[in-house]
Amino acid sequence: MSELITALGDALFAASALKAAAGSKSLLALGGFGLVGAAAVVGTLRFAGMSQLIPLHTFMSGFAGDVGIPMIGAAFYLFAGRISPGKFKLHDKSVVLIAGLVASALFSTFYLSLPQQEIYHALSGLIGIGLVLYRGIRSKNKPSIAGAVLFLVGSSFGFTGTIGPFNRVDIFHVCGAVSWYLMAQGLAKLTL
Repeated sequence: MSELITALGDALFAASALKAAAGSKSLLALGGFGLVGAAAVVGTLRFAGMSQLIPLHTFMSGFAGDVGIPMIGAAFYLFAGRISPGKFKLHDKSVVLIAGLVASALFSTFYLSLPQQEIYHALSGLIGIGLVLYRGIRSKNKPSIAGAVLFLVGSSFGFTGTIGPFNRVDIFHVCGAVSWYLMAQGLAKLTL
């Protein structure tokens, strides 16, 4: 039963992230929310009983945290890569940023020990969400601020074990799903 609840939580997390990606005005946000949503789709299948997806889900979740969340943060901070009618406009800063994030995430995955990877995952996610919070505070964008704070609160519970009758990962999934919605609302309100 616990795995089914986790699968439903991850499905909610995925739906919220993918909806945020679909409504994005930024290529960075589209990619960031898309990576997070894709990892959560695989997580949904994993927790629904497809245990052979555990290694893929682990990799994709780490990659989404190392690349996707910082891309979301950069979308807020730079607000680069706005969609113009019919096509994406991608700024040079965005290309360099994406390449750097991907390279550092791959380096982390293949060359760092597990404890070092966990520190890297935490720092890259914190930097990404920190950028959302920074831009939200600077622009007095309440949905962005609320989304960033809620994501940090959800993450603070951790991802393994339980708190009372609740799995920590389930608390994270619900907080994360709401935070993606709020961040998408906040990003839509940003102006250059």
